[in-house]
Amino acid sequence: MSTRRVRRSTVAVVGAAVLAAAALGGWWGLSASADVELGSMYSSGAGYRDECTYPDEGFWALFAADQDVAVVQTVRNDARWPITVTSLLPDVFRFGAVAADPRDDFAFDPSDGPPPGTTETVEIPPGREVAMWVVGPWGRLEADANRGGPAGMRTGIEHAPVRVRSLGIARETDVQLEKMLWVSDLDLGSRQFQDEITELCTE
Repeated sequence: MSTRRVRRSTVAVVGAAVLAAAALGGWWGLSASADVELGSMYSSGAGYRDECTYPDEGFWALFAADQDVAVVQTVRNDARWPITVTSLLPDVFRFGAVAADPRDDFAFDPSDGPPPGTTETVEIPPGREVAMWVVGPWGRLEADANRGGPAGMRTGIEHAPVRVRSLGIARETDVQLEKMLWVSDLDLGSRQFQDEITELCTE
């Protein structure tokens, strides 16, 4: 009898461990299914865009070395529960507050730069969007692309490193920017930079 009891106890413990592992795996998978996605609105602020009839589809905006970078795009939570997003480079990427009214999720104006109160962490409710600001200087940010030419050198970025916390589990990921964002090594008033602007078909 004691042997049977020991065997039953062992089976029960193993069964409980298997169930716990399965539940943990399911919870982890459910958490991983929630992500922060590119939102529906963006603006390049004071940057110079390529507005040719057939523009470079990967080109978002170009800034001079002495310009303040201040562009914005919304990021969205498509999960059925809140997720918390933390910028891993808060001197470059910062979040606006969640609007009281969902109709105001897209109300922003980058012309004056980020509004007061941007933060490195935001909790996004299900189905909502918040503004993610890209500001300068880029400092520790690793470039996604570099392009040189007669008009100087450009440094480009197209992703924002973030930490997403969903259902109590955190993981690091990237938010893709709308397009490639460039900063030149030339100042705004330089003849070379002005020549570069004329090649962008700005209108």
